[in-house]
Amino acid sequence: MSTQLTVANESGQSLAEMMGVANTGSSSSKSTLARLTQVHQAAMGLMEVAGKKIKTEVMPVGVYKLTLDEDTAIYSENPKIRIFAIRQQWTQFDSELNAMNKTVMATDLKGDFKDTKGGFNLGRPGYIKDWDAASETTKNLIRSISRTMVVFGLITLDDATDADGKSITGDYVDMPFVTDVKNKLSVKALSGYISTTARKNKLPIQYNVTLGAGIHDLPNGNQYASYTFSAPDLVDVQEGDNEILKDFLEFVEVTNSGILAKWDENNRQDVDDYEKEIIASIVDVEEFE
Repeated sequence: MSTQLTVANESGQSLAEMMGVANTGSSSSKSTLARLTQVHQAAMGLMEVAGKKIKTEVMPVGVYKLTLDEDTAIYSENPKIRIFAIRQQWTQFDSELNAMNKTVMATDLKGDFKDTKGGFNLGRPGYIKDWDAASETTKNLIRSISRTMVVFGLITLDDATDADGKSITGDYVDMPFVTDVKNKLSVKALSGYISTTARKNKLPIQYNVTLGAGIHDLPNGNQYASYTFSAPDLVDVQEGDNEILKDFLEFVEVTNSGILAKWDENNRQDVDDYEKEIIASIVDVEEFE
């Protein structure tokens, strides 16, 4: 991928590689960042109409929530983001411990990655030639593990509201943030957006793109939302963007160090030779519907 960008890097990688969006063909602490999530359950509140309190929807499914700290969150239906870096990891929610297990973050998932459980790839098996012949235990394990795209960038909220849907004022422009994109439709939308920018010989850092929501029905009557990306606006890369990118990469490094520490803590010392052979054979697995 050629580009006229002159943002410096000291690692010998191209900017696209540093951001995790380059197609290289290779096979092989506590967060201080604002965290962006998407609302999957509508919030109800009271509205006064003709002197009466009426229960109504104040926060619809699909709205974005930006958590600034433990006590502060703001909401927006259509925030604008500028993507600086993308990393990927396997994640799996442990309902018993109410905790998220995860692998280290990498630019792609082609390889064996240490995880917080003390293993590799959260136990996700290698390539399965015959999916129908696989045991239900294996299928359920694969289904429980999500490919997660971790996005770092700057976010702007022009339509910020509080949890009750009331407009709030503030300077919510170009705020550093991180978000985990994990449901399949959201991953597909993000991958499509990245591919579109690549076909234009551009990088995501060169666009402010507007986030929206796809709303989808579940068999039980509930709904869930997915990310959409629209109306990208071309922007100039600024000299200060290099420092922002370095900060994001440092965040990735520190986070991965914490995951590796958990791996060391939970790694079993009594793994026999047969299990070592299995672990060594783990390869990337295709997504199964």
